[in-house]
Amino acid sequence: MNRVYRPYLPLLFLFLLLAWPLAGLKAQNKNYYFPDLRADLYVQKDGSFIVDEFLTFEFQGQFSWASLWIPLRARQNSSLEVMVQDFRVRDEQGQDLPLETSAGGGRFQARWRFSARNERRTFNIHYRIINGIFNYPEISELYWQIIGSEVDRPTARAVVTVHLPEPVASREQLLIYGHGPLSGRSEILDLQTLRFEASNIASRQFMEIRVVWPAGLVAGVKATGYTLETIKEEEARFVEETIARVRQAQDREARRVEFLKKLGLAWVIWQILGPILWLVIYFHFWKRVGRDYRFDDIPEYFRELPSDLPPALVQVLRREGEKPLPVAFTATIFDLATRGYLAIEDKKMEKKTLLGSKTNELTIFELKKNYREDNSLRSWEKSVLDVVFDRAGELGQPGSRVSLDELVSYLKKHPVEYQVWFREWQKEIQQEGRKLGFVEPESRRLSQIVMIISLIVASLTFSPVMFIMTLVLGPKLKRRRRDWARENELWKALDRFLDDFSEFKEIPAEAYRLWDKYLVFGILFGNARKLVKMLPRVLEGEQAVSPAWVVGAYGAAGISHQVEAISATISSIERAATAISQASAHAAHYSSGSGGGFSGGGGGGGGGGGVSAG
Repeated sequence: MNRVYRPYLPLLFLFLLLAWPLAGLKAQNKNYYFPDLRADLYVQKDGSFIVDEFLTFEFQGQFSWASLWIPLRARQNSSLEVMVQDFRVRDEQGQDLPLETSAGGGRFQARWRFSARNERRTFNIHYRIINGIFNYPEISELYWQIIGSEVDRPTARAVVTVHLPEPVASREQLLIYGHGPLSGRSEILDLQTLRFEASNIASRQFMEIRVVWPAGLVAGVKATGYTLETIKEEEARFVEETIARVRQAQDREARRVEFLKKLGLAWVIWQILGPILWLVIYFHFWKRVGRDYRFDDIPEYFRELPSDLPPALVQVLRREGEKPLPVAFTATIFDLATRGYLAIEDKKMEKKTLLGSKTNELTIFELKKNYREDNSLRSWEKSVLDVVFDRAGELGQPGSRVSLDELVSYLKKHPVEYQVWFREWQKEIQQEGRKLGFVEPESRRLSQIVMIISLIVASLTFSPVMFIMTLVLGPKLKRRRRDWARENELWKALDRFLDDFSEFKEIPAEAYRLWDKYLVFGILFGNARKLVKMLPRVLEGEQAVSPAWVVGAYGAAGISHQVEAISATISSIERAATAISQASAHAAHYSSGSGGGFSGGGGGGGGGGGVSAG
């Protein structure tokens, strides 16, 4: 080798050494997933069905092709194969893309070409499936995987709509089931249209649909072995298997937690000195700045409102400056009602059914004031009215009306939007509590210092006991300012009074004047149900204040009805406010055939396959 180049060999080696991982990093940066999949399946009279799918890719890097393959077996454990016809792929402008297709080895393959770099592209994939619908003696069945288990990228959201060629006679003649992702939901839109939705579908997680309707509507592959009842039994088994798997996972998690507890106990033996020393130091500071003030003149029961502090701020005070909980949102709605900003009306609506008429109760919120220009309202109180009358309802002007069902529906259908709003709402109320000086600055500052130092020490010394004690006891170094501490004790006395209210033989005189305020804070403190049971006795009294915020007459026959309406309203809004953070594996994922959740079973339908790109 020429001596001129020899001095550069180390540099060349260093360059290759550095370039190798960079090349690998570049390859790793090339990626994609599916933000959205929307497909319409049109069942034809001849027993075929047309798939019209809009599949969206989110590309990271340079891509020039994508491919799709579909297994040709009509069902699992079946020798019959489907045929794929009229396959085409179009871009966003409706232009056909260069396409190569083939069929063999038990699957249909398609590959199309395009150019994309760090962008989102949507392809319209269109084809017809022959022999995909089975006709049994009593029923016809479409059983198809719209996403196969070989798809190795996640799908953020999928919506599949099935269109029958004509309506069936009644909803009872339709059965629909979804299999795969437990986030899925299915519903019967009308007697001819059915929809399946799922979100956050993991890679290699199939999504399968199953639709059953009466035989004779379409031609199809003649088959035996299934009836309406056997399909229901099979789907019920899928649900039970799904529930069993969820419970097994929960049991495994419970056993894991128990194991960690035992491991922690064993570790305490080796590190008992650290937590003891921490407790000694902690109690030294607690006695100096953390011990609550004591007041000997606070009665057991306090029947007046300690102040005009709104319920959300009362909760921040009682939580030593921490953020308010979702129940504060509910209490604020009713507090604003008692202050004349909205009225609540309970209406009976008659709905005609096949068996006659049915009476439904409809609870309506009506806005009474132009709150946006009202300087007496806090900004976060206006924000609550915005949610009720602007987001869940319309316009947000005096006279605007929104039903309880609409409010509940908004909270359930827009959980992410609501959570973002609620976090900001919490922060604003917490900041107002800080401005009011609920907690002494010195104790707050010391609490933060102790928390930071203790967590660092606990992490460095691997002391879980000290870590937990810091999280539990550290915040308790905070102490309310003396005047707020006194008011907090009065709120606690009011809480005790409301909790024992139903046990009093005689109605306290204050209740006739303050019963609606009692109700607001009963919601906040968690004893509203007890108060609602006592409202008829309170409202029967001549000295009882008439509730202007509840629309409707109060008479001997109307009291019970109004109380039931208030109780139903409280329960519904409170459930909606907490529904975001609650889930039940059985209830959320149960599928009855009339719509509802997906089960984790199935996998017996045709279709599926995979998608790739490069």
